[in-house]
Amino acid sequence: MNKYKKLIELIEENGLEIQSKKCYDPQSAWHGEELWIVDKKKQNKIFDLSGNGYCFHDTSVEKAIEEVEKYLSLKNMNTFDDFKKWVDKNAKPQKNA
Repeated sequence: MNKYKKLIELIEENGLEIQSKKCYDPQSAWHGEELWIVDKKKQNKIFDLSGNGYCFHDTSVEKAIEEVEKYLSLKNMNTFDDFKKWVDKNAKPQKNA
């Protein structure tokens, strides 16, 4: 699955949406649009796809996938077993000094 389909699937299957808001930078007179991935229920902002309204481009998709996956893993962490899985996945081996 390509990264665009993966991000769309994460959004559609997890109660998320993309919210847009016009923005304006008075110093440069630049008009833009903020594009936030948001949890529909809690209205938590998860990731700004637009880079503050001015930089919506391909490279933001991979970072958005990472941030959405991180948000969902924390959102769904309700038991010790969930926490243990997270620790097992994220524990970093200590480097020898």
